[in-house]
Amino acid sequence: MWKLNLGLFLLRLCPSAMLIIGHGWPKMMQFSVLQNQFPDPIGLGSTLSLVLTIIVEVFCPLLIILGLGTRINAVIVFLLLIIAGFVVHAHDPWNTKELALIFSIPFFDISNHIAAASL
Repeated sequence: MWKLNLGLFLLRLCPSAMLIIGHGWPKMMQFSVLQNQFPDPIGLGSTLSLVLTIIVEVFCPLLIILGLGTRINAVIVFLLLIIAGFVVHAHDPWNTKELALIFSIPFFDISNHIAAASL
């Protein structure tokens, strides 16, 4: 049973940590540079889109790692990644949108399966 729990924890930990370290944290550190040029895929304005993206790429994954509101946070992250892949990068080559779509898979799994169970 501990191997299953460890596997489910790693399913929450690894993609969440990679999203924070590789995407959310750099956006947060470059906020002042990005705030006026960040993509606005759903018409909220660049700054608000950036703030929401940072929340979803930093704070939602932290909560997923901790096992707090895991399923709802995974759904939120999944939706952000789908929007990034199909809307923000709609006209980009496949290798650009591929990362967001690949990242969406573990969050889809977490939101729909037993991986959402807290340890």
